[in-house]
Amino acid sequence: MYTKFIGADSEEVAFIHSTSEGMNIISHMLSDKGTVLSNELEYPSSNLPWLNKTNNIKFVKAADNNKILMKDVVKAIDQDNKIKTLVTSHVQYSTGFRQDLKKLGKITKQKGIYLVVNPTQSLGALYFSVNDFG
Repeated sequence: MYTKFIGADSEEVAFIHSTSEGMNIISHMLSDKGTVLSNELEYPSSNLPWLNKTNNIKFVKAADNNKILMKDVVKAIDQDNKIKTLVTSHVQYSTGFRQDLKKLGKITKQKGIYLVVNPTQSLGALYFSVNDFG
């Protein structure tokens, strides 16, 4: 039942206490894989685990009325071949800006980068499928 809610298979799901705990677990798994790319609008519990684990984190600046533009994400990835993880929320908590996860999924898959998504602000209100977003 829960797996259908996020478009996942049962072996892809683990239950944890909170988003913060999940981000900490993921940061411990991936922080030594290379540079992490996030954005300056990101919710603190998404970025703090990475900041505490590594100094290899870069931030995309917001533009155009507090949006994280896809061209800026792609530019940051193209400028640093050490980027191996992209961390973002589906919907930014402070502005309501919604990331295009299908495009981000395609980009990260193409570049061989892990895509870490915090869906806290959107889950249950907007369509969300881990299979569709890569």
